[in-house]
Amino acid sequence: MASLVEEDYVDYAEFCFKTFGDRVKNWFTFNEPRIVAALGFDNGVIPPLRCSKEVGNCTAGNSAFEPYIVGHNLILSHAKVVKKYREKYQANQKGRIGILLDFNWYEPLTRSKIDNYAAQRARDFHVGWFLHPIRYGEYPRTMQEIVGERLPKFTEEDVKMANSGWLYIVPWGMYKTVTYVKERYGNLNIIISENDNITYLIN
Repeated sequence: MASLVEEDYVDYAEFCFKTFGDRVKNWFTFNEPRIVAALGFDNGVIPPLRCSKEVGNCTAGNSAFEPYIVGHNLILSHAKVVKKYREKYQANQKGRIGILLDFNWYEPLTRSKIDNYAAQRARDFHVGWFLHPIRYGEYPRTMQEIVGERLPKFTEEDVKMANSGWLYIVPWGMYKTVTYVKERYGNLNIIISENDNITYLIN
């Protein structure tokens, strides 16, 4: 979780750019970073298996803080690697760089205000957790209100760097997902790297 990992990750990425950049034209800094933060440090169901005792059967961890610290460090690591690639390698190698984000479409159960808010809140905590800072330099307002002081803050320098690159959903769900991303975050280039059809019914 330490922020030192950001610099180590930049060094690793730079090694990859130097070694494979003449052949690789599409770079992805992370594959589904939310999964690492949420399932590894909140629920503790994937390595490193960290969570609060009340949440799962973990031996260590704090589900109230750690997922947000990890997510923050992943966002900053992504931004630093993108900056390094664009400044030092992109012009010569002619590649693209971005991030792969997972996203489930959350449909309101009814047209009620509370259900619409719940669906938006779910979208904010799912894709907004990573895409909102990358695009706008801050977390979604919903996350700021709910998570409060536990949510790390971006410095001015972080904000400039975070607004960097990215590359990214049930047929109608995919349509709604890409339409939502376009309307909320602008005309970004989207690469669909994976498309699972998982449906959850919550009563």
